[in-house]
Amino acid sequence: MSVLSPFSYSFDEYIRQCPVNALKLQSKLFDAKLKGKIIKWNAQVVSIWETSAYLLINPSSGETPYNATLHFTPDTIPENLIPGKSTWITAKMINFGDNLNQLQLEAVKESSVNVHDLSITYVRIKEIFNPHAQEAADKIYEQWGNIQFSFIGKVKYLNELNNDSNYCAWFEVNVVQPFHDNDLEKVIIVIKTADIDIISTIKDNPNSHFEFIVSPLVRRENRHELLFWRIAQIFSHSFIPQLLPINLIPDNEQLIQRRSATPPNVPDTKWKVIGDDNNPNIRPPTYPLPVINSFVQPIPPLPPYVYPKPSPIVDPKHNSDPKPILIPPIEKVPLIPVMSDKEEAEHHYICELTAKMMSDPVSVGGNYFERAEIQAYIEQNGQHPLTFDTASVSDIKEEPVLKAEIERYLKDNPQRRNQTQPKPKPKTVSPDVVRPVPRTLNDVPQVEIDRLIKEHVICPITKQTMTNPQLAPDGNVYEYAAVQKYLGDHSLNLPSGVHCELNQLKEDAGAIFASISFAQENPNHPCVKAGYQQFIQQNTQY
Repeated sequence: MSVLSPFSYSFDEYIRQCPVNALKLQSKLFDAKLKGKIIKWNAQVVSIWETSAYLLINPSSGETPYNATLHFTPDTIPENLIPGKSTWITAKMINFGDNLNQLQLEAVKESSVNVHDLSITYVRIKEIFNPHAQEAADKIYEQWGNIQFSFIGKVKYLNELNNDSNYCAWFEVNVVQPFHDNDLEKVIIVIKTADIDIISTIKDNPNSHFEFIVSPLVRRENRHELLFWRIAQIFSHSFIPQLLPINLIPDNEQLIQRRSATPPNVPDTKWKVIGDDNNPNIRPPTYPLPVINSFVQPIPPLPPYVYPKPSPIVDPKHNSDPKPILIPPIEKVPLIPVMSDKEEAEHHYICELTAKMMSDPVSVGGNYFERAEIQAYIEQNGQHPLTFDTASVSDIKEEPVLKAEIERYLKDNPQRRNQTQPKPKPKTVSPDVVRPVPRTLNDVPQVEIDRLIKEHVICPITKQTMTNPQLAPDGNVYEYAAVQKYLGDHSLNLPSGVHCELNQLKEDAGAIFASISFAQENPNHPCVKAGYQQFIQQNTQY
């Protein structure tokens, strides 16, 4: 294997230094490259509260009284975790918020499975995840000028320009290497008229991945507009992106990032509006593009540009010559070996609700579930299945990296698809706190349901606590919204068969007191309506 010379500039470094949405991009970068990684750092213990310790990771600038929170259990508590003392901690990275003191760590025991990554240092973390990154990005962008860099991507769509003497086309690219959130920060490449032949090359390879060499043009709103220089290579095989460590330079021959010379400084940019004054029916939206051999950084904010409907990429009528050299396929990636049940669970491949191998993983509060299972559970119970905290569907978080890992694992080991493991035990906040087994309405004994209905605690229709209870002619108390719909659907007959008009319903203050008292004593009971605790807080007069 040949030795690669270091590259000068990279797209990864450009996006890191010059994002248009720094904090969101940092959050996704953390989830993709650092979440779940195990570190070993030296830290000073500031204070301890129950199962958490506030740490000052070394070296510290003193900007905040502490810069990380370590969560532990009696089994994973580090040695010498004493306030005012320094100690070494081995922990898994969980989350990194907007501020320097919001780094969340979960203590783990060192083992053959929990091997720490010495390449991840707090100095590097602090440099990348900077709460002032957006302000810095606006200033750093001015220094990038005409610097060229490369990335690997696939053309999403191509739009040719017919009425511009300087530019012949622009196209949107889905960047696949290095890691980039294409939805959060779109990448647009503009082609100069002098490079018009490259359009046929792109059309010749509609399903291929390209290594583009570009330079910054302008950055605004949610997109980066880059100037096309050339195509370094076209991949003739199905390209599989590699998720690289946050501070690792790739040494794969097939992922060369070339050292590119920086063009000389050029005069200021002149801007031109695309359009055809002679034909009012052909008026593409305003899209400012610089005249050839001109450049300026950055331009004032402009109104949002509405992209015209893209033209489909079709087979060309002529071929351009010469074409970039096709790179032969890389060697076959070795298959992922079958993991043990414990290893699959530690990699979060197993749903913590069903104990089955997942295909569409998501997370809620640091726990991982199959999307359909957790969504159905939350919609029915309104709470987290393991911690019993109030939860809603909006708390569900996407896990695209984990999903890609599972897809590759199942591709190499199809026999593991839909396999069930012994159900994991729910996590507990403290060993002294005993949590009840999660239950749904279907698990509540009918005897208990009948008792709660008789005591006017729950509605006979919804089987849940009430916010507006109404006494009906049959002696039962119903939730008004539920009984109103039921009467409308059943010819004004109650579930007991008794006929009832809406004006026969009477508000029952005793029932609302019974519902609230039950919910306060049994906040996690399946018969307690989701969000009922907020209702209680708003109605303290009861």
